[in-house]
Amino acid sequence: MSSEELSALAQSLGASQAPAPLRVTVQKWKLAVAAAVGGVVLFGAGLATGAVVFRPSGQAEGGGEGDPVLVAAKDKCSLSEYATVGDGGKSLTLDSGGKEAFGLAYSDIECVLKEVRVPDHVVSEMTSTRALDGKQNARWGKMRASWTYHPDQGLDVILVAD
Repeated sequence: MSSEELSALAQSLGASQAPAPLRVTVQKWKLAVAAAVGGVVLFGAGLATGAVVFRPSGQAEGGGEGDPVLVAAKDKCSLSEYATVGDGGKSLTLDSGGKEAFGLAYSDIECVLKEVRVPDHVVSEMTSTRALDGKQNARWGKMRASWTYHPDQGLDVILVAD
């Protein structure tokens, strides 16, 4: 119905003027969608920024009161997200890949073990661990390690500075 026809209908019903036709243009609709998408993107960016800026103390990385050897080892070996510094820099968790899991290459773990100066006998114990052996532990100086191995999941090592 055209606006002239609406006006004539309104006058015949006794209205002084026809109601304004409700029109939402395509441009206004696109603008509304763009604003909504922009808001979602900004909200996501804010969450990501907050996650990076504010880390709980158990996930602090670098600096602080932790053991600089663990943080330095992670940095020197250029490790991916499969290596996590925790406990204010006092622990380093290494997650290697297996047949069914992604993770660090064994050479990455070797680099860290060398940087942290893990004794040869502990490295030998790690490399000879079988899935049936379960969780293994070792302690030397002011450091300790625990690890597990499974062919599907790889070698997972936790180093802790006491």
